[in-house]
Amino acid sequence: MPHKHIKKNGKLLSHEELTAQLLAQPGVAEEIARLNREEYALLDQALTARKSSAVTP
Repeated sequence: MPHKHIKKNGKLLSHEELTAQLLAQPGVAEEIARLNREEYALLDQALTARKSSAVTP
């Protein structure tokens, strides 16, 4: 069963429509900002370190 945000009036939402709908919910934009600031920054550092050490081709 599709998630309630995937369809509107029986029509599938576009990526842009779904993103706008999700970002309109309280706390979603703040959580995305937190993830970008904390979690994804650590991932970027780890991937950069792996690439520079030639561990990952």
